[in-house]
Amino acid sequence: MSTLPNLTPFFHAFDSWLKYIYQLDVTFDFLILIIAGLIGFYSYKVYRFTTKRNYLLFCISFLFIALGYSVKTGFDILVQTESLRSEVFFGLIGFPVLSKLFMLSYMMLVLIGYVIMIVISMRGNRKTALLFMLLLVVSLFLSQSFFLTFSLSSIILLSFLLYHFNKNFSIKRTLNSGMVWYAFLLLTISHIVSLFIIYSNKFYLLSNIMMMGAFLLLLLNYVMVLRK
Repeated sequence: MSTLPNLTPFFHAFDSWLKYIYQLDVTFDFLILIIAGLIGFYSYKVYRFTTKRNYLLFCISFLFIALGYSVKTGFDILVQTESLRSEVFFGLIGFPVLSKLFMLSYMMLVLIGYVIMIVISMRGNRKTALLFMLLLVVSLFLSQSFFLTFSLSSIILLSFLLYHFNKNFSIKRTLNSGMVWYAFLLLTISHIVSLFIIYSNKFYLLSNIMMMGAFLLLLLNYVMVLRK
């Protein structure tokens, strides 16, 4: 009777690799920052080409998201470099306060980006979008768990956008509208997956990969639009 191969060394090697990946917060956030910035840049180029206001709003939206991830990247660097943190803030701000400031800034900037997209889907209904933003800001500040509130808020906003882009895709049935829908589906799922980080850090890796995949789909979509 044949015996099963010993896979223990493989699993140990895989776990070691995962532990290394988990330490690459800066890399993940920096890549998302670059991709979001490029989407903003290409959105502006499409706006200059078509003069459609929606593309300008998409540009502003992704610039807010890119700015949010630049804040998060800066925070990741400070977390990993104690001496740099002391030099930048002269030891005047304790780490718990510093952490809250950076994370709140990152979350608010990303949520503002999502809300601007809702303005586009609502065809410029600024009052409703402003109400969305006020509710999100208040809920973030009053929440005992910034991460949970941010994740749930992102899921709600993205689900609304997903419904809008699904309607658009069902009407147009074009490759570009399909790519946008799949990108926002992937982005929504990435935020859902991030909720399970409390159970296993492996979900952190999966969530970031899905988020980068969503942004890459959107970036590819804009490149294709410009090449037409």
